Amino acid sequence: MTSRSVFAHVALAALVLSIVPAVGCGGGDSGPVASGKTNPKPSGGGDDEGTTTDTTPNDPTPGSSSGKPADPLPPAPESACKLPELTAQVVSPTFTVYEPPGTVPPEAKGGKIDGKYIVEKATVYLPTSTKNLVRPAQSTGTVTGWAIFDGKNFRVSLKGDLQVQTIVGKQAQTIDVVDQGTFAATNATVRFETSCNGGTAQQADVQFSENGAKGTLIIKQPVEGRGDAYFVLEASRGQ
Repeated sequence: MTSRSVFAHVALAALVLSIVPAVGCGGGDSGPVASGKTNPKPSGGGDDEGTTTDTTPNDPTPGSSSGKPADPLPPAPESACKLPELTAQVVSPTFTVYEPPGTVPPEAKGGKIDGKYIVEKATVYLPTSTKNLVRPAQSTGTVTGWAIFDGKNFRVSLKGDLQVQTIVGKQAQTIDVVDQGTFAATNATVRFETSCNGGTAQQADVQFSENGAKGTLIIKQPVEGRGDAYFVLEASRGQ
């Protein structure tokens, strides 16, 4: 499925689409890096650690060369914007390259997505075509994430600091995203429909698996000229 949502924009544009442009096509030009920040604060620089560009509603869609701004999500009803904050542990993400049939994300099996989820494990699957450009085993970082799904309402927080090792050096990635609104789930598909924070829409394939005390969100995004990238968040579930 294709979900046009702030969370699709958050998770994949921030973590995966930002990594791939940083690698570029090899050589000495690392290119710009699209951050997942929703705050319109300027950032970045042009050193060997790569640059960071904030993604705001007026910016081009991350990973797109069209230059057209992403569509805003419809505003959420006030009743959807009152879920509480959670606290979460800091986890170290795993980096790998998507190489079917052996190295692939888990299958999305659906279930009932409901409750409070604390991220315990995060995995970034870079496109197959980046295999000779990135060094996953040497990449490091931290991710802190949580989500609440309550009826038709959601609230998410995803923050991270990634250091992605590439053939042109280490690329710094910053993630700082918080949003809430409404969503719908059908089978293994999640569609985020409105935003309390005026978030921008981003096409992505968002699926999930729920198994009692555990939940997994699997996000797939085609990256132009590179192939498919995935971001997998595995979480413990509470009530």
